[in-house]
Amino acid sequence: MTSKWIRARERTSTNFPTTVNTLQSVYGLGGDAFVASIGTTLSGVGNGDLSTYLGGSQLDQGTGIDLDIFGATYVAGNTLSPNFPTKNPYQLSLNDGSQDAFVTEIGAASTLALSNRSTSPTPNPVAAGTQVAFTFDILNQGPDNASNVTFLAVVPIGGAVASSATAKVTSGSGSCGTLNGNTIQCLIPTLTACIEPLCTSPLASVEVDVTPSITAHNPTISVSGSVSANGGGTQGTSSQTAKVVDFSITASTSTPVINAGDTATFQVVFAPTTNLGYNATITPSQTTTPGMVTATAPTFNPTTITLSGTASATTTLSIATVARPVPVASLFRRGSFYAAWLPIGGLSLVGLGLGAGRKRRRWLAGAVLCLIAGAILLQSGCGSSSSSPSTGGGTQPGTYIVTISGSAGTGASHSTQVQVQVN
Repeated sequence: MTSKWIRARERTSTNFPTTVNTLQSVYGLGGDAFVASIGTTLSGVGNGDLSTYLGGSQLDQGTGIDLDIFGATYVAGNTLSPNFPTKNPYQLSLNDGSQDAFVTEIGAASTLALSNRSTSPTPNPVAAGTQVAFTFDILNQGPDNASNVTFLAVVPIGGAVASSATAKVTSGSGSCGTLNGNTIQCLIPTLTACIEPLCTSPLASVEVDVTPSITAHNPTISVSGSVSANGGGTQGTSSQTAKVVDFSITASTSTPVINAGDTATFQVVFAPTTNLGYNATITPSQTTTPGMVTATAPTFNPTTITLSGTASATTTLSIATVARPVPVASLFRRGSFYAAWLPIGGLSLVGLGLGAGRKRRRWLAGAVLCLIAGAILLQSGCGSSSSSPSTGGGTQPGTYIVTISGSAGTGASHSTQVQVQVN
């Protein structure tokens, strides 16, 4: 608990005890007020303790005191001093008389230092699609304790990141809000003064987590921060940059045209996109458009690819197609049968008619007419016999687009396409 009080006397002692970080260390004559801020939980002079004169060359009296949420002290009273100590005053001098009221704000004097953690960003370089942590350390160099310490992080947004950035207070007591535009705000309620060389370690730390996306247009990713306290302006700024690495995928085939029943093979190469290298295990996969009938499931050899450093790695994709059935022509052709028996039947009837009587010839003429009518009715059967039988089954002929993808687990995923023609 901190206790603050004020006293006014016509003749304040000329050797009134004041602290090192005092506002007015010298007695102003005529009777000064004084302001003292003393922590009651420690013995001796602690961080943030204050004892000071407040007055000019004439009588000065303090009559009231209060605090705001930032820990600033407001002192009210009256003064006869034409040289009452002021800074950025609303009224610079006594107003048409020998006495005026005064209001003085005494804020905490806190000097904040913002620095980058020596191991930050982590990791660096970072693989696209993998989270990277930017850690900022905050040190209050005093002389007073700081209140309402505000840290503001500016992070990349849009295509540079794969997901929304977040922040958290990892050392000290405080909390961070959510991403608002391209900024995240963190609040640390209090930060004790820690004066070097007695204290060199940070008293508060904030970690900002960002996940970079594909690096085609962003080979680096940066986060900046600023800090303020006691309701005042920015005191310290800092920024950090991480290098982002990624991988590429290319594919080619030595069998661009195959017959149904053959196996199509594709050589797939994975490689780092920069000379910084890439370290990850990549799992390949494939799809075809349109869907392809295959003898067995397409396979990669090897089934996973490990990239380490700047070297590339290769796998082979094999797709086994299925031969189509050979169509078998019908051995019995109805059209040939009809063409054969019609003239034979006609000749037989003519032969039977030779030498017959008139009545017999009339009967034969009627039979011939019936034969001709039957032939006409059977023409549709002759025509349908020329239709081709359906082949069915096997890998159908056409051009197939093979999409080959590679995924680095929680990291980035890329793909490429190759065509193959099946006859």
